[in-house]
Amino acid sequence: LPVAAGLLLNAPSPQDMRAIGLPWNVDLVLIGAFFYFAGFETKQWCAIPRNGSVAGWMAFVLAVCLFSWLEYSYPYALDLAARRVDNFAVCITEALLGVWIVLFLSAAIRDRMPGCVWKSVAYVGRYSLAILVFYHYIQVKCFYVLSARMASPWFPAFLSFVLAILGPIILWRYVLSRTFVLKSWYMPL
Repeated sequence: LPVAAGLLLNAPSPQDMRAIGLPWNVDLVLIGAFFYFAGFETKQWCAIPRNGSVAGWMAFVLAVCLFSWLEYSYPYALDLAARRVDNFAVCITEALLGVWIVLFLSAAIRDRMPGCVWKSVAYVGRYSLAILVFYHYIQVKCFYVLSARMASPWFPAFLSFVLAILGPIILWRYVLSRTFVLKSWYMPL
């Protein structure tokens, strides 16, 4: 009883309170799953530009204009870390338009680039989860080690970027994919 009274008396004000979400960040999983399935469904209905389709490119320009107008007219934010959504309709519309724009550009690149270019991009994209998890740590460590040994910061920055992309791919191919527990954590890539 004294502990409960102390908690009530020393409770933070409503301005200091943050929404903490569900236990173990399950709400982020649900929100991420929504955007994953939204991307999948958007891909099913995506107007893919084939052989210079005028209607597809007009829809792309319209989507970019609508996205830009929403972004600049309504400066709302969707902050998953703070569990804050300023305006649900505007944020979800921007997210769906962004997914569609990326899928449209991906299809345009796939159709217009040589096979070796889009196959290498697809290869890196296949390991995007491992890159997302390990990228920052590898890049920061490589940059600090290399910049201490070189005068110019440009070459260490470029080299640490390349190593931060290749490092997780190599880590996945030769370590994570061969260990059952680690492979199940990082989903079947």
